[in-house]
Amino acid sequence: MKYLNPEDVEYLQIDHNSTCNLRCPQCARTHEGGTVPELPLTELGVEDYKWFLKDLKNLKDVMWCGNYGEIAVSESFLDCLQYVVENTKAKCIITTNGSARDKNWWKELARILKGRGKVNFSIDGLEDTNHIYRINSNWKKIEENISSFIQSGGTAHWKFIVFKHNQHQINEANELSKKLGFVSFETVYSNRNFFG
Repeated sequence: MKYLNPEDVEYLQIDHNSTCNLRCPQCARTHEGGTVPELPLTELGVEDYKWFLKDLKNLKDVMWCGNYGEIAVSESFLDCLQYVVENTKAKCIITTNGSARDKNWWKELARILKGRGKVNFSIDGLEDTNHIYRINSNWKKIEENISSFIQSGGTAHWKFIVFKHNQHQINEANELSKKLGFVSFETVYSNRNFFG
């Protein structure tokens, strides 16, 4: 059996937590509109990061993409991110729905990143459509959080999953992204069979 040399690891994706504020219909953490019963609701802490990062000396990117949870819901994420920034040279790439916490939390996130990373905001539509797939999202809070993050020096990217119910808003969303100060706007055509 061949073992992976920790010094060869350059890219790391972390599922930091399994808690989320949304109930997206085809998320890996939901099943037929409810929480997956066998998925424990938990999160990592700084001690976990110390343990699994200790031998990873050549990291280029650390990614949090929220397969099972929303990082902004976590109580420990900012402390863990601070540890990554202080103890690695890796670029930090965070994906979020942007609908949790308040503007001060997002300001602190921008401060910790200090130009060392970016945040991908997964926003699938505008005020009248984003909540159709991103169930329980709050548009006003998303706008407030994005503004706080960008105005505090954060680098933000808009990731727009295209569905039938929002495809007519791509151009308008792209224009809004420029107005809000996003660095880029990306459309993603999903293979999920959600028709909203």
